[in-house]
Amino acid sequence: MAVPLWAVGRHLTLVQITPLTAQANTGVLIPGTTVVITGLVDGLEPEETVTHEEISPITTTRENQVPIMYGTRMRVVEILTSQASLYNVRGPQLLLLKSTFIATNYALIQWTHGGNTNSFYGSYERMSAPWQGKGKKIVSASFLPIDNGLDNWAYS
Repeated sequence: MAVPLWAVGRHLTLVQITPLTAQANTGVLIPGTTVVITGLVDGLEPEETVTHEEISPITTTRENQVPIMYGTRMRVVEILTSQASLYNVRGPQLLLLKSTFIATNYALIQWTHGGNTNSFYGSYERMSAPWQGKGKKIVSASFLPIDNGLDNWAYS
């Protein structure tokens, strides 16, 4: 049974998450077991962020917001299902990774969209699974940017 198009998004061909553990003495991130969640992804939300600081002399009443840091946040949204509802896809993968995210704190999220492969390195922030009266049930995991020496949301 093929994964239906509504379940994979337009031209989204691969979404995988690899938990990362930081070595205590070096800080080097060591990859754990990669989990593929392509078939149940409801949304990927990489969001550019800019942190500003108000820097102005004491003699003015006008704000002067100066950008001091750039980064990207990431939110991964998965459709909650039982294994029986989509024959060839395991689910829900994000909920199964929750304890791993708490233990390791870091993750590498990779996705392929329209032929472009993208990577995001982040620190686990939170998970939510809102319940609504109608429609599909979802779970989302949010990640904050980490300084990996590269752009946090890099096209490969």
